[in-house]
Amino acid sequence: MIKVGLDPGHGGSLTGATRPWFQLSEADYNLSFSRQLKIAIANSGLPFEPHLLRNANNSMSLRERARQSIEFDCDLVIHIHVNAANNPEFHGGMVFNWPMNQRTGSMGDVIARSIPAPLFRRGWSCLEATDLPTADDDWLERPRDVMRYHPMNTVLLELGYMSNKSDAVYLMEDPIKAGWVQAVLAGLADYWRTEK
Repeated sequence: MIKVGLDPGHGGSLTGATRPWFQLSEADYNLSFSRQLKIAIANSGLPFEPHLLRNANNSMSLRERARQSIEFDCDLVIHIHVNAANNPEFHGGMVFNWPMNQRTGSMGDVIARSIPAPLFRRGWSCLEATDLPTADDDWLERPRDVMRYHPMNTVLLELGYMSNKSDAVYLMEDPIKAGWVQAVLAGLADYWRTEK
């Protein structure tokens, strides 16, 4: 079995992004989606054993999350986040991987191409995480900072922009959540093919 850690971003006093029109804080949404994803992975028939790195509404540092992934002996970690930006026009899902990692780059590309239609951004693929954000992307918690402490393969999902009112509606819809789950399962199947 390939052990996969699911890392719901934020938690406890670190609520992450919030918006008046979005029913949940980012931390609560991330945890709820990660629980749904864990069940789907466990029932998928794929040889993955999912573990939640944060399974309650508690604060955990990035290093503590990495310690959890090491204690669970994870082969792969998937970080779950929701975006927010000052510009309400920004929209859509995004996937990041560690630079120059072909395995997670391929997996991330499969996920990015499978993002459910309302959140899909045409022509986008998996992006390499950068620790040199420009003024235009200072809204984003640096993906590399989230990923850097995990010694295993890792990808980061930004499911959509709660700061975009259309994305915010889509993110709460069950078919969109299910579409994201299927996108991740497709990515995991791609990852497994490289394992065989």
